[in-house]
Amino acid sequence: MKKALLLPAVACAALVHSAGLASVEIYPFPHGVGPAKDFVVTVNGRETFVYDSPVGAFVVFGASAAVEVKIKLTDLDVKHVDVRPLQHGITPAIFASTVIVQVPVAVSLSVEFNGNLKRPLFIFANVPGGQKPDPASPGVRYFRGGSVYSVGEVELKDNDEVYVEGGAIVKGSFRATGARNVVIHGPGIIDGTGVRGEEDYRVAVKNYRHWRNLVHFVDSERVRVEDVVLFNSNTWNIVPDRSSHVTIDRVKILCGNPSDDGIDILQSSDVTIRNSFIRSKDDCIAIKSLFETHPEKRTARVRVEDCVFWSAEWGNALEIGFETLSPVIEDVAFRNCSVIHKEGGAVFSIHNTDYASVKNIRYENIEVEDAHDKLIDLGIFVSLFSKDNPYDVDEFRQSHSLPGVWNNALRIPPGQEKFFSAGRGQIGNISFDGIRVHGNFPFSVINGYDDDHLVNGVSIRNFEVNGQAIERVEDAKLYLKFSGGIRFE
Repeated sequence: MKKALLLPAVACAALVHSAGLASVEIYPFPHGVGPAKDFVVTVNGRETFVYDSPVGAFVVFGASAAVEVKIKLTDLDVKHVDVRPLQHGITPAIFASTVIVQVPVAVSLSVEFNGNLKRPLFIFANVPGGQKPDPASPGVRYFRGGSVYSVGEVELKDNDEVYVEGGAIVKGSFRATGARNVVIHGPGIIDGTGVRGEEDYRVAVKNYRHWRNLVHFVDSERVRVEDVVLFNSNTWNIVPDRSSHVTIDRVKILCGNPSDDGIDILQSSDVTIRNSFIRSKDDCIAIKSLFETHPEKRTARVRVEDCVFWSAEWGNALEIGFETLSPVIEDVAFRNCSVIHKEGGAVFSIHNTDYASVKNIRYENIEVEDAHDKLIDLGIFVSLFSKDNPYDVDEFRQSHSLPGVWNNALRIPPGQEKFFSAGRGQIGNISFDGIRVHGNFPFSVINGYDDDHLVNGVSIRNFEVNGQAIERVEDAKLYLKFSGGIRFE
């Protein structure tokens, strides 16, 4: 068994057994941290700590079966409640300022009051128990519940294990370079408050791998992140970077800051993301190739399954791009997911702004509950982030930015279309199967660069909007240019 860097102990979680009900695991309240003032929450009658956040309050607990969660709002008269994802079919009971929600086992929910998206309550119900490491074993960093830790940037090595108990808050970030068999897990919180990314893009590109992403794996293999809550990051949250055999499971991400992408996959392969909940201001999932230093490192065999996404003011929910500096990005599948809100940007996007061939991408069985900008956005163009963009950031934004559907797109100077064509790539063999849109019906864009750089081969089947089958381009609110092989089935 593994060793630990043993940290101060506090009371263990209390396990409550109620006749005829689930076993409920209430985690210790974090010492010195004030709770959210506008909610009081009980789980099967037992009070749980309500964490505060700029994007909403949240609770985390363990439950072996369905439980009753009672939410008392201290200063709000409630007339309507949405519990998302809607596919769970949860109808809450409302009694003035008290709301009762029957919560299934092992789910992540957004409970929204009177249509207000600024102050939801997020419910994260874990399966209790799970294997904990021995705190005294080599390579283990064990953070006990009820305490707050400031760790800075922690460098992880081969076979290291980080365990964050429920009720623990760890302020800092974790990084592994060239490591094997690393795991970060447990139902506690990794807090990115004060962990700064590089805000100046001109400096950021040159020094990207020195950003303090919350969890960053570089040139690593067989790494896992499980169960933890990542909270309030100022930059990207989880980043597999030139890594392989990566598993991200049952993770919850809550952020509302610029450049706070949930999970960025950079030239990595055999990546699995499942059973996770991401609420970010920017991209929820982004697949990129930032550098040309290792062209042999292709992005391939990425699976995103059974997840819930909320992408807020900008960015995209399920993004490939913008930076695509590699020969191939291929074999990516998004399956059985819910996009509960997309406030700006696109739900499904491929923004190929360099020379990659992006191909064999699949979107299957996706519920889109609330989207207000674009649905499908597949584009080949030149952007602020392109390798061949000749302008610095200030000059680009003042004189060369092209307003429209693509943020940070370059206004191509007249007569230079052919010049920029040399640096463009391809998008091909893209399939959408089982896309169901509820409520608002956003428009879509499929737009290549020119006749030599097309979006080619897009199949759309089993596409529904508010229960109505969409079977023709004319009914899909779809703009097409420099594209081919677009078919509805």
